[in-house]
Amino acid sequence: MNPKKYVIFFTTVTLVAINLIAMLNFYIDPYWTFNHSNFLNNKQIDFNEREQKTNFLYFINNQFESVMLGSSRTTFINQYNFNFNLFNYASNGMYPYEYEYFIKTFAKLTQKNPKKIILGVDFFGTNKQTNKHSKQNFLQKSSSKFYRYKLLYNYDILRYSIKNIKQNFKITHAYYTRNNIKYPKPTKDLEKKIKKTLKKIKNYQYDDSLIEYWKKLRREFSKSKFIIFTTPVTIDQLSIYKKEKLFKYYFKWLRELVFVYKKVYNFMIIDKYTKNHNNFFDSNHMKPALGNLIAEKINGKNIDFGIILTEKNIDNYIKKMKKQIKKLK
Repeated sequence: MNPKKYVIFFTTVTLVAINLIAMLNFYIDPYWTFNHSNFLNNKQIDFNEREQKTNFLYFINNQFESVMLGSSRTTFINQYNFNFNLFNYASNGMYPYEYEYFIKTFAKLTQKNPKKIILGVDFFGTNKQTNKHSKQNFLQKSSSKFYRYKLLYNYDILRYSIKNIKQNFKITHAYYTRNNIKYPKPTKDLEKKIKKTLKKIKNYQYDDSLIEYWKKLRREFSKSKFIIFTTPVTIDQLSIYKKEKLFKYYFKWLRELVFVYKKVYNFMIIDKYTKNHNNFFDSNHMKPALGNLIAEKINGKNIDFGIILTEKNIDNYIKKMKKQIKKLK
C-alpha cells in the first residue's frame, strides 16, 4: 500500500472507530445527558452520582418542587413514593457540608426555591475527621460549552457504556433506572456480608460546628420546609457504636437536630426492623422496601417504624434508648 492510500485508510478507520464510540456512548448515555431509554441502558451504574444527577436536572428533567439529600443510605429511597414532587439528589459519600451547594444547584436548575428539603442524615456524617465541603462545581461542568458532546468522544466513558450493557444482562452492581430510582445488587450470604461491612468510625471526633451549620441551612433556605430523618442501621452496627462508646454523641446529635428543626423522624433505633437482617443488604444500608416505609411515615401514614422526635419527647426517648443499649451485646 502506497503512503497516500495508507493515510486515507488509516484516517477512515480512525474516523469510523471514533464515531462508533460516540454512537455507543450516545445510545447508552452513562452520564445522563440525553433523554432516551432503551433495553441496553435501563440499568445504569452509579459511578459518579453527583455529576450524573446534576446532568439529569440540567438535560433531562428539572420539573421538581422539592429535593432530598443524603449519603448512599438515602439513594435507595424511591422519590416517587412521596406524596409531593421530589427529586432524590442523594449521592454516595455525601456529607452534611455538601448540602448547601446541592440545594443551591437544585434551586438554580429548577428556577425556584424548593418547597421541601428532605435531609437523610446519618451518624457517620457527625465525624469531624471526614465531614467535608463539596470540592467540585458540577453545575459548571454540566453547563459548559459542548460538555455532553465531548463526553460522546471520550474513550473512558466507553468503559462505563460497556459496563452498563453488561449490567443489563447480569446485575453485578447497584444500579439506577432512567428515572432516577436506585436498586441494590442481589445480596448473597447476607449474614457474612453484614459482619464484613460493620464499620468502626476511625479517629472519631464529634463535629461541634454541625449545629451552627444546621442553623445556617435553616436561615439560608427559610422559605423551604425542612424534613429531617435519620437513616437506619442494623442492630449489629449499633452494637459497634456501643463498644466504641459513641452513643453519647448520638444523643447529642439528635438533641441538636431537634433543637434546630423542631421535628426529626428517627429511624436509627432498636426495633423489630433494625433487628431483622432481611431489611438490609449490609450492616448499614437498608433495602428499598425499608425506604418505602420511611416515605410512608413522612407522608403521614401510621407506620410502626421510627419515632418522631420533638422537644417534648426527646428526653423520654433517650431514657428509653439508654435502657435498650445496656442490653446490646
